[in-house]
Amino acid sequence: MTDGTGPAGSAGPPADEMVVHKSTRECPMIQPHPRASCGIVRAREANRNRADEERRRAGRQPGG
Repeated sequence: MTDGTGPAGSAGPPADEMVVHKSTRECPMIQPHPRASCGIVRAREANRNRADEERRRAGRQPGG
């Protein structure tokens, strides 16, 4: 039997913080897993940050 004291909450990260994808070299996980631990997400963010920095150096706005 469970104890009814204390707030009820989710057992893990919110659904929008989870990712699912095919296994790749960057991230071999195929089960839902947190964005923060996903190699694919980290690689995409690093590429985006690098491209944004190059645009800033060139005098252009990111995303434009």
